[in-house]
Amino acid sequence: SFLGTLALLLLYIFASESVGFIPIAIVFLLALFVWLNVRLVPAVLTAVVTTIAIHWFFSTMFPVPLPRGWLNTIL
Repeated sequence: SFLGTLALLLLYIFASESVGFIPIAIVFLLALFVWLNVRLVPAVLTAVVTTIAIHWFFSTMFPVPLPRGWLNTIL
């Protein structure tokens, strides 16, 4: 579990600038949920809602720019 989490963190560090926070965070959370044997539908819903909430929180409450990556033209 530790090595899997470490691998996901390294993926985020190296890929977040080019891919963006939202897709990487959804993949990160889904991978952790699958690893922890969470059912697929709740895992997908929780990953998407949590990612949107984190992105909203950091972009409105704190002026922290999260990497936009592929979504640069949309956001």
